[in-house]
Amino acid sequence: LPRDLWVSIAGADREAKINSAFAIGGAGSLIETIDLNFGIPVNYFVNVDFAGFEGLVDAVGSVDVEFPAPARDWNTTYQRSQTGFEMLTAGCHSLDPPTALAYVRSRYYQTQDADGRWISDPDGDLGRIRRQQDFLQRLIQRAIDLGARNPFVLKDLIETASDNVVIDQELTPQLLIHLSANFASFQPGELETYSIPADFGQVGTSSVLFVDASAADPLLALFRGAASDDPTTVGLRVVHATEMADAAGTFTNTLETAGFSVASSSAATVEPGITVRHGVDGLQAAQLVAEVLSAAGNELAGSLVLQQIDGLRGREVVVSIGTAEELSEPERSPETDSSSVSVDPTGATTADSGSEAALGAVDGSDSVVAAPEYSCS
Repeated sequence: LPRDLWVSIAGADREAKINSAFAIGGAGSLIETIDLNFGIPVNYFVNVDFAGFEGLVDAVGSVDVEFPAPARDWNTTYQRSQTGFEMLTAGCHSLDPPTALAYVRSRYYQTQDADGRWISDPDGDLGRIRRQQDFLQRLIQRAIDLGARNPFVLKDLIETASDNVVIDQELTPQLLIHLSANFASFQPGELETYSIPADFGQVGTSSVLFVDASAADPLLALFRGAASDDPTTVGLRVVHATEMADAAGTFTNTLETAGFSVASSSAATVEPGITVRHGVDGLQAAQLVAEVLSAAGNELAGSLVLQQIDGLRGREVVVSIGTAEELSEPERSPETDSSSVSVDPTGATTADSGSEAALGAVDGSDSVVAAPEYSCS
């Protein structure tokens, strides 16, 4: 939930940015505000400040991050960096605590193109959220590589982490250790991360974000208790070539029989075969749809591909049904296609997170040592 979301503040009888709830009444006020606006119950909270974040990174020594291109934090209005973050070479870099903090705080993030021009991230805070989510996954993997599967190492890591964050009275280190037993085989790459669909807007002189309710509702169902394989957590549309109306009707019936709610089915200019399109947060939802379509037995199902595109939010999925011609590899538009692969809809495209690493040790400084090499991949 980005800090600039415009919401009703619990107990304040007014609307404001969601971060003002924390300023008004701390974690309790923020929790009540989340429940009021989104119907999501919050059982526990963890609050980390800048120093605490550095302490978390220090507990594992450093965290490796892959940079496809040089990157920096640079406010073009004031012609200065807000956080001091600067990474002038692409590749895998090991971030120490101060550099990691500057990276995850970067609101004015820029990357350098092949011509040496600095390009600002158009997503602002929303882009920062995705970088933070990626960093946390890497931090978890780093802890696993250092031996967090071992109960004794885990205990030391949790106790060190607890010294760097504020948690509620019920979320004790002992409870965290107990909970960890339920995630003994968990791989960080399997963690599903989301950002609530929202649009930039203006209230007075303030830039704010307004929730896109239609795109957000299926996603929010997950956080209200629905299982991740529940079809009601997917916002689904069908588009089809004019001559494929009958096939589209068949697939729509198949999807609705499986429990999906198809918002609309309309004719459009589409590519051959079946393309299941999703946004940056929608891969898992698209795989659910693809699995149902692949089991339908239609000849078109053999040409099914998943395609990530811009413009789809949360767990929105669009099924495109074209003619049965040229099924081998439909041509993609470079303007919209960020990835397009033939898939095993059961999820075989998920990258292998790697084998469990050797155990590390903890020295008197609370930093884990003797760690295996950590890969950016």
